[in-house]
Amino acid sequence: MANQGTGWDRWSAWRRHRAVERAVAASRRLGERAGRVGRDASGRAWQTLDRGVRTAWARTQERDLLGEAAFRTLTLVHGGLGLAVRSLSRLEQATAPPARGAARQNGKGEAPAGEGERGAAPRRTGPDGGP
Repeated sequence: MANQGTGWDRWSAWRRHRAVERAVAASRRLGERAGRVGRDASGRAWQTLDRGVRTAWARTQERDLLGEAAFRTLTLVHGGLGLAVRSLSRLEQATAPPARGAARQNGKGEAPAGEGERGAAPRRTGPDGGP
């Protein structure tokens, strides 16, 4: 406890603070680098897929064995993708959340006590019924 209140404990606290800052910065840099690599790999995968589909599409014009195989392959893939799109569309419609009413329900089908319609405030009138 001899160093308490002196500059030494502040110096060590500052060093710990700087070490944490450096670790956070390194982690952030690593995350950014991983994101760039992931985006690059994804982009390359799509480019390769696109190039393959274009090659198969061009090969379907040939009337030989490979052209027929390419044509049948594209037909099967196209049919499967159409089925997947229809299934996903049905799934999207089935999982849509229900519409909610204006008032909350308390389980018995009625609004909780003390809560009326949420609209314009009631008009205030004087003692004779006028404004």
